[in-house]
Amino acid sequence: MSFFLVFLFLLSLQTLDDGDNFYVIFESSDENLTFSSYRLNNPERIVFEAAGTFENAEFPALPKMIKSVEKSESNGTTRFIFFVEPGSQYTFFNRKGTVIIAFSPSIFLEDENFDTVIAKFQAKRDAELLAQAENERKIEEERAAEEAKRIAEEERLAELQKAEEEKRLAEEQRLAELKKADEEKRLAEEKRLAELKKAEEEKRLAEEKRLAELKKAEEEKRLAEEKRLADLKKAEEDEKKLVASLLNELEEEEKRAAEEKRLAELKKAEEEKRLAEEKRLAELKKAEEEKRIAEEKRLAELQKAEEEKRVAEAERIAEEKRIAAQQVKAVKSEDGEIKQLKVTKAEKEPTLAEKLPELPVTKLEKKGKLKNLFFRKFPEFSRVTMEIDGEVDYQFREISGGFVIDVHNFAKIPQHLINIIDTRAFKAEVTYIYPKKVDGVLKIYIKTDAGMAVRKSVDKKFIHFDFFKPTIE
Repeated sequence: MSFFLVFLFLLSLQTLDDGDNFYVIFESSDENLTFSSYRLNNPERIVFEAAGTFENAEFPALPKMIKSVEKSESNGTTRFIFFVEPGSQYTFFNRKGTVIIAFSPSIFLEDENFDTVIAKFQAKRDAELLAQAENERKIEEERAAEEAKRIAEEERLAELQKAEEEKRLAEEQRLAELKKADEEKRLAEEKRLAELKKAEEEKRLAEEKRLAELKKAEEEKRLAEEKRLADLKKAEEDEKKLVASLLNELEEEEKRAAEEKRLAELKKAEEEKRLAEEKRLAELKKAEEEKRIAEEKRLAELQKAEEEKRVAEAERIAEEKRIAAQQVKAVKSEDGEIKQLKVTKAEKEPTLAEKLPELPVTKLEKKGKLKNLFFRKFPEFSRVTMEIDGEVDYQFREISGGFVIDVHNFAKIPQHLINIIDTRAFKAEVTYIYPKKVDGVLKIYIKTDAGMAVRKSVDKKFIHFDFFKPTIE
């Protein structure tokens, strides 16, 4: 495992190699960091761009799947190009000002998320600190042992050097005597070799002449054979090219026919599904309309009865008031006087709902979640936007034929988010958007052409993913 740290804007870069996957971790002081990523071919490479500048951005160690990394800066934007092995996959995790780009030789496990990667990073850093302290202790012990060994070796070499000096002087004297005898022998040998060399030179010149004539004849024969073989090879190459061309045309025709058949079956299934859905919606709409008409009729009759009841009640109350104003009840008391009794109306008894006090309403705090999903087409790019409410964890991955966004933090995924968005009529960089529920996770599949680039940005409660053709090749 290895880590590396530098600042961009200020933004830091760290790497983590866990044996299977390789992670590059960017941390910025800007929580809404804008960045882009895309794949290029010939050779295969992954490009990551972010706003800001790096200092000392070097990778001390790279995994086997990443051949090399190139870095460039232009107009306040830094670009990293990761040259990868064919078939290598990548994804990124994003939370506030932290972006993690992960590389893998194959597809990623779906339980990978931002927290698991950070936990790996912390465990690796703790292990490195412990290993560093142990290495420093061992180095200190080895240094003390080497120092004692060096002193003993210096004393031994001094004694050995004295003995070697005495031996060297004796050897020089012997060699001087031997050199004199060798010089006399050399002069006699040189004279003999000069005579032998002259005879050999005459013999060599005669042999060279004979070989030149033989070589000329062999060269003429070789050129004739090469011409014959070249003509034969050309004929074989022409035949191979013709056969390969015919085989390619046949294979392309079979692939095209199979693809047309698959698309026709898929179109037929989609059409049957659409007709069934339209029929179901029509029946549902008809039932809803009948229910609405019946409800309106019932409410009209109920309203008419209430109105008649209200008019009758009003007439009764008016009549009672009129009678109370005119009528006087005579009651004879014990002393014989006639007393008048006032007619009063009984008070209305309050209902149970009016007697009970109002209860306070407590609003529950919402979890962070994805509220909505949008698509827009611009002249130079297509934009997929997630509207969020609170903090939301998600993972962005490249897959065969496009990309996928795994959105978490759902207690229950709303039905309105699981709708296919068909964008083919726009002739956009995005063909369609297919949200799908998988074990409590909302997977948003985004179909694009090969070699498409993606740029991520944040605007308050909106997270934008812009898909465009990269400007470099």
